[in-house]
Amino acid sequence: MSKAPAKSASPPPGEMKVCCLEALQAHIQELAAVPGGLLPLSPSRLSSYLHNPRARPGDPLLFEWYIDARLVAFRSLLPDHFLDADNKPKRFAWLSGTYVEPAYRRRGISTILLKEAERRWQGRLMYTNYAPAAKALFDNSGHFVRLALRQGRRYYLRSDLRGLLGQRLGFPALLGAADSLLNWSRERKLRAFSPVDPLLCRVEEIEDPLAFFTPGKEKGQAPEAEAVLKKSLFNRDAPTLAWILKYPWLRTLKQEEANPYNYPFSYQAKSFAQRLFRFSPPGEQNNTSPNTNLLWLTVHNKKLSIPYLWYDNPETLPSMARHIVRFMIEEKLSYLTLRQEALLPHMKNLTKSCIATRNMPQQIFVHQSLGGALARSYNTSDKASSRLPIFDGDGDVVFTG
Repeated sequence: MSKAPAKSASPPPGEMKVCCLEALQAHIQELAAVPGGLLPLSPSRLSSYLHNPRARPGDPLLFEWYIDARLVAFRSLLPDHFLDADNKPKRFAWLSGTYVEPAYRRRGISTILLKEAERRWQGRLMYTNYAPAAKALFDNSGHFVRLALRQGRRYYLRSDLRGLLGQRLGFPALLGAADSLLNWSRERKLRAFSPVDPLLCRVEEIEDPLAFFTPGKEKGQAPEAEAVLKKSLFNRDAPTLAWILKYPWLRTLKQEEANPYNYPFSYQAKSFAQRLFRFSPPGEQNNTSPNTNLLWLTVHNKKLSIPYLWYDNPETLPSMARHIVRFMIEEKLSYLTLRQEALLPHMKNLTKSCIATRNMPQQIFVHQSLGGALARSYNTSDKASSRLPIFDGDGDVVFTG
């Protein structure tokens, strides 16, 4: 743990502290021992940070502001790397969680914490999955430029007014009753929805995704997945995907009791699951070589997301789209957010099963100090097909469902 001098930005008198990975566990345990004290990481998120295969012991991960020895604000970072134009990994960190207690907001604390993170990481920072207030903070710094604008779509299969609007508008019971009425009238139509798969793909669920991405017991034995993973901008290799599966940030209510911590972000869910499916066209069903058509689905309460998708045979994409709709119907899910460019045209053909759709783009921003290297790696061509892909789960998005 080290201390950094606070620079003048008209914040309330206080002290900044910066915590590196090697001191993180002891630091969080110390904070958790304070009755009612603010925690910057939930227990599940702490486990994830401690086992991040791309983090180093000296990486500064927490930037905190204390007033009268009490934590009132923090910013957390998630180390990662991207592949540069020479396919070499370059380290950086995602700007992940940020929080200021309401009584101390709009006092410049977040700005000071961001400046210190910029200094410690020498500008090697990126962000996505942001709240409006965080976006305004980054914009005001003048230090971030947009790397990518990913077009996306949200597909509403069932009504979920309570989940989407209940906290914002109030009246959750009334909105829930409206959901029940709307969905009752749709269930028969959904049950009858049976799109034909012209390719007749065999769909196999991989029962243990973690084992699929984990090296074998014999020393040096690569996991099965190593043969099918393709290069991407953020180089999600098998060890990284195994870490994601083994150390999720979200836990179901059955796994943990009611939240005993003063942690400002949600980390509990009524349901949370990671599912992995393999698609085999007729000509490949008896093939002994590794199958490269894989679909990763994440279920978080009533919503579905597709953090990762790998395929060698583009003819499997319509089969994947049909499987997604059937999966949502059978699992009684309400909506899907999708930005996987290859799948979007095939989902368009299935929108008759939806009650509504709307645009849901995603923007990824990079610090100007890092922007040149990333731009050379990502924007090597005007053709999206020649770029290293970005997945829906990149950044910390895969952890939040």
